[in-house]
Amino acid sequence: MRDFSNTLLEVVGMLRFIQQFEVGYGDYTTEKYQLEEPTVEDFQQFVRRDNQEVNK
Repeated sequence: MRDFSNTLLEVVGMLRFIQQFEVGYGDYTTEKYQLEEPTVEDFQQFVRRDNQEVNK
């Protein structure tokens, strides 16, 4: 039984390692600059909304 569990853990570890190198999609550099920069007011609204959800 111990050999089976060790082998299984090795396979799972190998799969997780391979998943780290998965090829993504899209062009992050181009898409990043297409987004609108958040303002300070946007950030403040986000914090207020998040605090309200936490305090429910």
